[in-house]
Amino acid sequence: MDKRLILSAAIALMAGILIPIMGLYLAPSQIGTRVTTPVITPSPPQSTSPASMIPQPINATQLQKFKSYTDLISYLKTIENVERTSSAGTSTTIRPLITTLPLLYQIEGTIKMGYSETAQGYSSTNVQVKGIDEPDIVKTNGKIIVVVNNDKAYVVDAKHEKVLSVIRFNHTIRGIFLDQDILAVIMSNRGVIRPLTRLISVGRFNSEQTIIKLINITEPEHPYLLQTYNITGRLISARLYRRILYVVTSQPVEPVEIPIINGIPFPIDRILLVYNPPEYYTNIFAANLTSLKYNVLSIMTGAASKIYMSYKHLVVFSPASNIYLISIKHVLEATLHMLPASLAEKISELLKNNTYYTVMTAYNLFRQYVKSLPQSEAGNLALTINKLVKQESFTAKSRFYVFAINGLSIKYRGSFEVKGYLQNQFCMEEYRGKYFIVATNYVEYTPVINIYTYKIGNVEKDIGITITLPNGEKQTYTHEINSTNYPSIIRDVWIWTKTKKGSNALTIVDLENLKMVSRLDDIAVGETIKTGRLINDIYILVTYRRVDPLFAINVSDPYHPEIIGYLKIPGYNVYLHPLGHDILLGIGVDSGNLTISLYNISDPKHVSQLSRASIGKLVTSPVLYDYHAFTLVPEKKVFIIPLSHGWAWSSGSTTNTGVWGYRCFGFLIMSYANDELGLVKIVELNNGGRSLYIGDKLYLVSPSEILVLSLENYEEIGNIRLG
Repeated sequence: MDKRLILSAAIALMAGILIPIMGLYLAPSQIGTRVTTPVITPSPPQSTSPASMIPQPINATQLQKFKSYTDLISYLKTIENVERTSSAGTSTTIRPLITTLPLLYQIEGTIKMGYSETAQGYSSTNVQVKGIDEPDIVKTNGKIIVVVNNDKAYVVDAKHEKVLSVIRFNHTIRGIFLDQDILAVIMSNRGVIRPLTRLISVGRFNSEQTIIKLINITEPEHPYLLQTYNITGRLISARLYRRILYVVTSQPVEPVEIPIINGIPFPIDRILLVYNPPEYYTNIFAANLTSLKYNVLSIMTGAASKIYMSYKHLVVFSPASNIYLISIKHVLEATLHMLPASLAEKISELLKNNTYYTVMTAYNLFRQYVKSLPQSEAGNLALTINKLVKQESFTAKSRFYVFAINGLSIKYRGSFEVKGYLQNQFCMEEYRGKYFIVATNYVEYTPVINIYTYKIGNVEKDIGITITLPNGEKQTYTHEINSTNYPSIIRDVWIWTKTKKGSNALTIVDLENLKMVSRLDDIAVGETIKTGRLINDIYILVTYRRVDPLFAINVSDPYHPEIIGYLKIPGYNVYLHPLGHDILLGIGVDSGNLTISLYNISDPKHVSQLSRASIGKLVTSPVLYDYHAFTLVPEKKVFIIPLSHGWAWSSGSTTNTGVWGYRCFGFLIMSYANDELGLVKIVELNNGGRSLYIGDKLYLVSPSEILVLSLENYEEIGNIRLG
């Protein structure tokens, strides 16, 4: 074993032993500048109504920090509902379990080559903010292509169409970044570091760890490990800007845990209590890909869900009130008298504790029981429960935590709340570097239980895809489904929320003081926001009920936003992509068909539809839920999206039958020249999910192979096998 690795392990082990004994702050030498704020001893949380489960904000001027790890552990014990002690019966202390981890990668067969030539024009990952990269499963730097599949990363020579090396890891890869000669690989693992002597964990609530590995690929046939960072918490998302990698994770505070980086607790002055009582740590990690130095910050909050990052700010979104959790609790409480006595007792005790951890544990016990029942009995149980559930309505709020970022510097600025729930990544946008725009849907919810049965194989073998072009011409394409590898029936149980009524709002917040400067209420009453997009001074907002209203909102005066344009068409758009300043591309759904539309937004007061294509039933695209799958080739005025077909039907106890499962079968290449949509080609590639171009070549990527097409005639000119 490498002597340096042994020495590092020994140092880490000594640190793990000394920290709980000395009770002193011990931080890695690479930790950056810390934020200086007053030290305030946290007070125990006030008693709250079990049904509310809503943390209370702490005054920004009274931001709470902890004097020591002992104070932090003591505070966590005050918000626990079950006393947790070590197996020896002593009180819980901080005792990181440090183990010498092997190198989590190995290199396979290599092919030598030089990279002295300059990369040609190439595509980058489709992102929300220009210049700020986002994690994805395929990346290129114009010379090589890196494709990940589960625990492997394939490094491909794009020019010579060869696999140069395969990097194997011991964990599932969640996303990668490729910045010049550095490959950053982000992975997930459960239960590697146990920071306390006693942890109580059930099923999927085990401690989860995010692992970041930086690989040098200056010689892509000989990649080597530069650095590893291990951070506690589930990955929320990550961003890369100017060689600084930002990673956000979410870690439960229960069972009693503390954030850990590379086996060492976060510095105590970098753990901030911002909501009381907290449910999660939101951990922020920043690393310099050149110097390898890093910084960390953790705030104790509710559950983080999405992030937005601009050039100066990082914003973390968290539901202020967990409508889903409240609905689960109401359903389970109404069900207790209908369950076997022993199960009812277990669930009742868990619900009394009234935390995310215990409520979700109770929910899983309930689901296992219902799934064990005969189909007819399970269906009758669902119908009975829905009649018994108290028809209490809930409304949602969204909370946003704001951080100022500058290189490795991470400073917590505070938080703000808005009415309603954030439906889409593009429903939050920064404007002029000073204002934050949030579009939310606020409705009244009621809990509902549904028993789903998924039947496989009763879908027609041949799916006809019809693209209706603007001139009325129809082009057809047929794809044959192979469903022989799927099981015949899958059953599952879900508690979800049913919308009673609602509306939408656009809120603008000043990022300097985190105060609301304006809000447009009651936009499209009774409809639901699907997506949005900020284009110059106009925010485009899409809502849906039966038709698709597309609103143009002028935000040039943030204090007085105004709806100035409106277009109503069938269906709804889920993803919007600007094609220059005047043309907007929309990808969505209408009556079960995948639709693609071009809009003229040169005059926001009179938005018009220029062209529309409709693709047959049971066909959809991953772009509807993952915008990274969209590729634009502006020089050729074409775009590429992967296509999926439905292979399963679902029948619910309270819902109509519909499509449940999809599988990618190829790519759609369309042109938008002369402001008209036109079919260029449909290319079959099983499980294809990403596309990119380098120079005059188009690469269509699946986990097992890469098809190479000419960008001149879109004919196949190469094939690269990955596995």
